[in-house]
Amino acid sequence: MAAAVKISVIIPVYNVEKFLPKCLNSCLEQTLYELEFICINDGSTDNSKKFLEYYASIDPRFIIIDQENKGVSSARNVGIERASGEWIMFLDSDDFLESTACERVWIESKEAPTDIIIFGANSFPSYPQAEPWYQHVLRVPTCRFYSFDAKVLFSTPGATPFIWHQAFSSKLIKNTGIQFHTEFRLGEDQTFQMELFPKAQNFAFIEDRLYNYRWYRDNSIMDQAKKDLDKRMKQHLRMVSSISEYWEKNYLLEKYGRDFLCWILDFMVNDLQNKELSHKSEHAKELRETIEKHQLCKFHKNLSYRYKQKWNTLQKM
Repeated sequence: MAAAVKISVIIPVYNVEKFLPKCLNSCLEQTLYELEFICINDGSTDNSKKFLEYYASIDPRFIIIDQENKGVSSARNVGIERASGEWIMFLDSDDFLESTACERVWIESKEAPTDIIIFGANSFPSYPQAEPWYQHVLRVPTCRFYSFDAKVLFSTPGATPFIWHQAFSSKLIKNTGIQFHTEFRLGEDQTFQMELFPKAQNFAFIEDRLYNYRWYRDNSIMDQAKKDLDKRMKQHLRMVSSISEYWEKNYLLEKYGRDFLCWILDFMVNDLQNKELSHKSEHAKELRETIEKHQLCKFHKNLSYRYKQKWNTLQKM
């Protein structure tokens, strides 16, 4: 009788033949054996599928699912539906895991009741050098929370915006029915987190750097977004609107409205000040309308000095 799967690792794959072997080798090298690697071939036109077929031929833990190109969110949703493990992790196909990653996650999950585990990560390549912001969000402190609180999402490094250095109880994801939004090309990770985290009770943050993130790659979605700032801003505005709708519908703004407004100001205002934005005033107006629609204006009087400055900056745009 086959051993029960402890962790399902979901790997969306699209035209990454150059990087895929390193990614899949890091799966083979895991010190925990009771795993499955669900590889969703998202309509690749290069040799990615051949690599997937080879790895599936040498290790039955590799599961290949083919679909037309629908994007990373669709691929992840397909992987979630197929996953049979107690836990779910996400691995981008141009990144790779440390060999002890899954074992460390599994051990942590048994230390105490746990719904979500957040772990540290490394960024590479070293040149060009990653922005200091990456180091901040990838350096995770060791701590635990035994109920959801604003501090989990908004004050603890690592909670957002990346999904791939986190692990989730499969029961939590499937019981809530929360999925990745397929309409977003940017911000899909953070939207998922902002919807799922409030549904969880027990959070473990561990400082161990178990994931290796390729922060820069020519022609990646992130690279393209940096080159078209207005398009990225439109995506972010849609994301903020969607999350605001969700938080209002689930009565989260009543308790955490001030913290949520601070998150919006942190997330959006600095980018709105970028001189290369072509439609700055239009974007700022749309953001103010979202804030007003969800009655977040009432929290601005209780903001700290730093956030009041951001608030005033937004009002003048």
